[in-house]
Amino acid sequence: MTIPHHPALRPSRRATLLAAVLLLPCTAMAQPSAGTPLRLVTEDYAPYAWKSDSGALRGVSTDIVRELMQRAQVPVSAPEILPWARAYSIALRTPDACLFSTVRNPARERQFRWIGPITQLEWVFFAREDLAIKLTGLEQVRGYTVGSYLGNAMVEKLRAKGLQVEEASADSANPRKLLLGRIDLWVVGRMSGLYQIHKLGLSGLKMIYRIEREPMYLACNLAMPKEEASRLSEILRQMRRDKVLERIHAAYGYQEDDSDVPVR
Repeated sequence: MTIPHHPALRPSRRATLLAAVLLLPCTAMAQPSAGTPLRLVTEDYAPYAWKSDSGALRGVSTDIVRELMQRAQVPVSAPEILPWARAYSIALRTPDACLFSTVRNPARERQFRWIGPITQLEWVFFAREDLAIKLTGLEQVRGYTVGSYLGNAMVEKLRAKGLQVEEASADSANPRKLLLGRIDLWVVGRMSGLYQIHKLGLSGLKMIYRIEREPMYLACNLAMPKEEASRLSEILRQMRRDKVLERIHAAYGYQEDDSDVPVR
Protein backbone atom coordinates (compact mmCIF):
# COMPACT_ATOMS: atom_id res chain seq x y z
CA MET A 1 0.00 0.00 0.00
CA THR A 2 1.40 3.43 -1.01
CA ILE A 3 1.06 6.32 1.45
CA PRO A 4 0.54 9.46 -0.69
CA HIS A 5 2.63 12.53 0.09
CA HIS A 6 0.52 15.44 1.24
CA PRO A 7 1.90 18.89 2.06
CA ALA A 8 -0.09 19.02 5.28
CA LEU A 9 1.23 15.66 6.47
CA ARG A 10 4.54 16.12 8.26
CA PRO A 11 7.18 13.32 7.94
CA SER A 12 6.64 12.15 11.53
CA ARG A 13 2.90 11.83 10.99
CA ARG A 14 3.42 9.97 7.69
CA ALA A 15 5.68 7.52 9.51
CA THR A 16 3.05 7.00 12.20
CA LEU A 17 0.38 6.30 9.57
CA LEU A 18 2.63 3.88 7.69
CA ALA A 19 3.36 1.97 10.89
CA ALA A 20 -0.35 1.72 11.63
CA VAL A 21 -1.05 0.30 8.16
CA LEU A 22 1.71 -2.29 8.49
CA LEU A 23 0.26 -3.43 11.79
CA LEU A 24 -3.14 -4.23 10.25
CA PRO A 25 -3.95 -7.95 10.67
CA CYS A 26 -3.07 -10.02 7.63
CA THR A 27 -6.48 -11.70 7.80
CA ALA A 28 -8.14 -8.36 7.16
CA MET A 29 -6.35 -8.18 3.82
CA ALA A 30 -7.26 -11.78 2.95
CA GLN A 31 -11.05 -11.65 3.33
CA PRO A 32 -13.03 -12.97 0.37
CA SER A 33 -14.42 -10.29 -1.89
CA ALA A 34 -18.14 -9.62 -1.63
CA GLY A 35 -19.95 -11.22 -4.56
CA THR A 36 -16.90 -13.21 -5.69
CA PRO A 37 -17.95 -16.75 -6.69
CA LEU A 38 -16.65 -19.52 -4.48
CA ARG A 39 -13.96 -21.55 -6.20
CA LEU A 40 -14.86 -25.24 -5.91
CA VAL A 41 -12.01 -27.75 -6.23
CA THR A 42 -12.05 -31.51 -6.00
CA GLU A 43 -10.13 -34.60 -7.11
CA ASP A 44 -10.92 -37.36 -9.59
CA TYR A 45 -12.41 -39.81 -7.08
CA ALA A 46 -15.41 -41.58 -8.55
CA PRO A 47 -18.19 -42.07 -7.69
CA TYR A 48 -17.89 -38.91 -5.57
CA ALA A 49 -16.51 -36.72 -8.37
CA TRP A 50 -15.29 -37.47 -11.88
CA LYS A 51 -15.36 -36.08 -15.40
CA SER A 52 -17.63 -37.92 -17.81
CA ASP A 53 -16.76 -38.68 -21.44
CA SER A 54 -18.67 -35.54 -22.44
CA GLY A 55 -16.47 -33.44 -20.15
CA ALA A 56 -19.20 -32.78 -17.59
CA LEU A 57 -18.33 -33.12 -13.92
CA ARG A 58 -20.49 -35.74 -12.21
CA GLY A 59 -20.64 -37.63 -8.96
CA VAL A 60 -22.44 -37.99 -5.63
CA SER A 61 -20.50 -35.22 -3.87
CA THR A 62 -20.52 -32.97 -6.94
CA ASP A 63 -24.31 -33.05 -7.18
CA ILE A 64 -24.76 -32.52 -3.43
CA VAL A 65 -22.46 -29.49 -3.37
CA ARG A 66 -24.12 -27.97 -6.44
CA GLU A 67 -27.58 -28.39 -4.90
CA LEU A 68 -26.37 -26.95 -1.59
CA MET A 69 -24.98 -23.82 -3.22
CA GLN A 70 -28.08 -23.36 -5.35
CA ARG A 71 -30.33 -23.55 -2.28
CA ALA A 72 -28.04 -21.21 -0.35
CA GLN A 73 -27.95 -18.78 -3.30
CA VAL A 74 -24.16 -18.73 -3.20
CA PRO A 75 -22.47 -18.00 -6.57
CA VAL A 76 -19.85 -20.61 -7.41
CA SER A 77 -17.40 -21.32 -10.20
CA ALA A 78 -17.56 -24.53 -12.20
CA PRO A 79 -15.92 -27.23 -10.02
CA GLU A 80 -12.34 -28.05 -11.01
CA ILE A 81 -10.82 -31.53 -10.91
CA LEU A 82 -7.19 -31.32 -9.81
CA PRO A 83 -4.58 -33.58 -8.21
CA TRP A 84 -5.45 -33.90 -4.53
CA ALA A 85 -2.36 -32.14 -3.19
CA ARG A 86 -2.93 -29.13 -5.45
CA ALA A 87 -6.66 -28.92 -4.68
CA TYR A 88 -5.91 -29.11 -0.95
CA SER A 89 -3.32 -26.33 -1.22
CA ILE A 90 -5.72 -24.07 -3.13
CA ALA A 91 -8.45 -24.46 -0.49
CA LEU A 92 -5.91 -23.84 2.26
CA ARG A 93 -4.44 -20.66 0.73
CA THR A 94 -7.22 -19.08 -1.36
CA PRO A 95 -9.87 -17.01 0.49
CA ASP A 96 -12.72 -17.89 -1.88
CA ALA A 97 -12.00 -21.63 -2.23
CA CYS A 98 -13.71 -24.79 -0.96
CA LEU A 99 -12.58 -28.42 -1.35
CA PHE A 100 -14.70 -31.58 -1.52
CA SER A 101 -14.94 -34.34 -0.41
CA THR A 102 -12.63 -34.08 2.60
CA VAL A 103 -12.14 -36.31 5.62
CA ARG A 104 -12.13 -34.26 8.82
CA ASN A 105 -9.35 -35.23 11.22
CA PRO A 106 -7.40 -33.59 14.08
CA ALA A 107 -4.52 -32.53 11.82
CA ARG A 108 -6.91 -30.67 9.50
CA GLU A 109 -9.45 -29.43 12.06
CA ARG A 110 -8.15 -25.86 12.42
CA GLN A 111 -7.21 -25.45 8.77
CA PHE A 112 -10.72 -25.07 7.33
CA ARG A 113 -14.35 -24.15 7.90
CA TRP A 114 -16.21 -27.47 7.82
CA ILE A 115 -19.57 -27.89 6.10
CA GLY A 116 -21.31 -31.21 6.31
CA PRO A 117 -20.97 -34.08 6.37
CA ILE A 118 -22.04 -34.50 2.76
CA THR A 119 -21.49 -38.27 2.45
CA GLN A 120 -19.70 -41.22 4.03
CA LEU A 121 -16.45 -43.00 3.23
CA GLU A 122 -15.84 -46.59 4.28
CA TRP A 123 -12.15 -47.52 4.22
CA VAL A 124 -11.41 -51.08 3.13
CA PHE A 125 -8.55 -53.29 1.97
CA PHE A 126 -8.63 -55.01 -1.41
CA ALA A 127 -6.35 -57.96 -2.24
CA ARG A 128 -5.86 -60.42 -5.09
CA GLU A 129 -8.34 -63.27 -5.11
CA ASP A 130 -5.60 -65.87 -5.62
CA LEU A 131 -3.77 -64.88 -2.42
CA ALA A 132 -4.93 -66.32 0.89
CA ILE A 133 -4.67 -63.07 2.85
CA LYS A 134 -7.09 -63.02 5.78
CA LEU A 135 -7.33 -60.11 8.19
CA THR A 136 -9.20 -59.74 11.46
CA GLY A 137 -7.33 -56.63 12.60
CA LEU A 138 -4.80 -54.04 11.45
CA GLU A 139 -1.98 -55.68 13.41
CA GLN A 140 -2.07 -58.50 10.84
CA VAL A 141 -1.22 -56.06 8.05
CA ARG A 142 2.39 -55.82 9.26
CA GLY A 143 4.68 -57.41 6.72
CA TYR A 144 2.45 -56.45 3.80
CA THR A 145 2.92 -53.45 1.48
CA VAL A 146 -0.18 -51.29 1.32
CA GLY A 147 -0.91 -49.17 -1.76
CA SER A 148 -2.46 -45.72 -1.48
CA TYR A 149 -1.94 -42.29 -3.06
CA LEU A 150 -0.41 -38.93 -2.15
CA GLY A 151 -2.58 -36.94 0.27
CA ASN A 152 -4.84 -39.83 1.31
CA ALA A 153 -6.00 -39.20 4.89
CA MET A 154 -5.64 -42.90 5.74
CA VAL A 155 -1.90 -43.00 5.00
CA GLU A 156 -0.75 -41.37 8.24
CA LYS A 157 -3.16 -43.46 10.29
CA LEU A 158 -1.68 -46.66 8.89
CA ARG A 159 1.90 -45.49 9.23
CA ALA A 160 1.24 -44.48 12.84
CA LYS A 161 0.46 -48.16 13.45
CA GLY A 162 3.81 -49.17 11.96
CA LEU A 163 2.43 -50.29 8.60
CA GLN A 164 4.27 -49.93 5.29
CA VAL A 165 2.39 -47.72 2.83
CA GLU A 166 3.48 -46.98 -0.75
CA GLU A 167 1.94 -43.82 -2.23
CA ALA A 168 1.15 -43.50 -5.94
CA SER A 169 0.58 -40.15 -7.62
CA ALA A 170 -2.99 -41.23 -8.46
CA ASP A 171 -5.20 -43.87 -6.86
CA SER A 172 -6.15 -45.24 -10.27
CA ALA A 173 -2.68 -46.83 -10.50
CA ASN A 174 -3.25 -49.08 -7.49
CA PRO A 175 -5.62 -51.75 -8.86
CA ARG A 176 -3.11 -52.72 -11.55
CA LYS A 177 -0.20 -52.52 -9.09
CA LEU A 178 -2.14 -54.95 -6.91
CA LEU A 179 -2.70 -57.39 -9.78
CA LEU A 180 0.97 -57.15 -10.76
CA GLY A 181 2.10 -57.96 -7.23
CA ARG A 182 3.82 -54.61 -6.69
CA ILE A 183 1.66 -54.08 -3.60
CA ASP A 184 -0.06 -56.64 -1.39
CA LEU A 185 -3.08 -54.62 -0.28
CA TRP A 186 -4.93 -51.57 -1.56
CA VAL A 187 -6.53 -49.20 0.97
CA VAL A 188 -9.40 -47.30 -0.62
CA GLY A 189 -12.95 -46.12 -0.06
CA ARG A 190 -15.24 -49.03 -0.84
CA MET A 191 -17.42 -47.11 -3.29
CA SER A 192 -14.40 -45.78 -5.14
CA GLY A 193 -12.61 -49.12 -5.18
CA LEU A 194 -15.56 -50.96 -6.70
CA TYR A 195 -16.07 -48.17 -9.24
CA GLN A 196 -12.43 -48.13 -10.35
CA ILE A 197 -12.25 -51.91 -10.72
CA HIS A 198 -15.40 -51.87 -12.85
CA LYS A 199 -14.27 -48.90 -14.97
CA LEU A 200 -10.87 -50.46 -15.68
CA GLY A 201 -12.49 -53.77 -16.59
CA LEU A 202 -10.37 -55.69 -14.08
CA SER A 203 -11.06 -58.96 -12.32
CA GLY A 204 -9.27 -61.05 -9.73
CA LEU A 205 -9.57 -58.52 -6.88
CA LYS A 206 -11.69 -58.80 -3.75
CA MET A 207 -12.42 -56.76 -0.65
CA ILE A 208 -11.07 -58.57 2.40
CA TYR A 209 -11.35 -56.20 5.37
CA ARG A 210 -13.37 -53.16 6.46
CA ILE A 211 -11.25 -50.69 8.43
CA GLU A 212 -13.59 -47.87 9.47
CA ARG A 213 -16.19 -45.43 8.24
CA GLU A 214 -15.64 -41.67 8.18
CA PRO A 215 -17.88 -38.75 7.19
CA MET A 216 -16.68 -36.49 4.39
CA TYR A 217 -17.11 -32.71 4.29
CA LEU A 218 -16.89 -29.59 2.18
CA ALA A 219 -13.77 -27.84 3.54
CA CYS A 220 -13.64 -24.08 2.98
CA ASN A 221 -10.89 -21.55 3.50
CA LEU A 222 -10.79 -19.93 6.96
CA ALA A 223 -11.64 -16.57 5.39
CA MET A 224 -15.24 -17.81 5.20
CA PRO A 225 -17.10 -16.40 8.24
CA LYS A 226 -18.11 -19.00 10.84
CA GLU A 227 -21.71 -17.86 10.53
CA GLU A 228 -21.74 -18.63 6.80
CA ALA A 229 -20.29 -22.10 7.36
CA SER A 230 -22.96 -22.74 10.00
CA ARG A 231 -25.68 -21.52 7.63
CA LEU A 232 -24.52 -23.83 4.85
CA SER A 233 -24.32 -26.79 7.25
CA GLU A 234 -27.91 -26.16 8.38
CA ILE A 235 -29.11 -26.06 4.77
CA LEU A 236 -27.33 -29.35 4.19
CA ARG A 237 -29.03 -30.87 7.24
CA GLN A 238 -32.37 -29.75 5.84
CA MET A 239 -31.49 -31.38 2.52
CA ARG A 240 -30.90 -34.62 4.40
CA ARG A 241 -34.24 -34.30 6.22
CA ASP A 242 -35.93 -33.65 2.85
CA LYS A 243 -34.38 -36.86 1.45
CA VAL A 244 -32.43 -34.88 -1.17
CA LEU A 245 -29.15 -36.62 -0.28
CA GLU A 246 -30.90 -39.97 -0.40
CA ARG A 247 -32.17 -39.26 -3.92
CA ILE A 248 -28.75 -38.11 -5.16
CA HIS A 249 -27.07 -41.25 -3.80
CA ALA A 250 -29.80 -43.44 -5.31
CA ALA A 251 -29.25 -41.83 -8.73
CA TYR A 252 -25.75 -43.32 -8.69
CA GLY A 253 -26.85 -46.67 -7.27
CA TYR A 254 -26.08 -46.18 -3.58
CA GLN A 255 -27.96 -45.68 -0.34
CA GLU A 256 -27.46 -42.35 1.47
CA ASP A 257 -27.59 -43.85 4.97
CA ASP A 258 -25.08 -46.56 4.04
CA SER A 259 -23.38 -45.00 1.05
CA ASP A 260 -21.03 -47.86 0.34
CA VAL A 261 -23.78 -50.46 -0.18
CA PRO A 262 -24.94 -50.57 -3.82
CA VAL A 263 -28.71 -50.83 -4.30
CA ARG A 264 -28.34 -52.26 -7.77
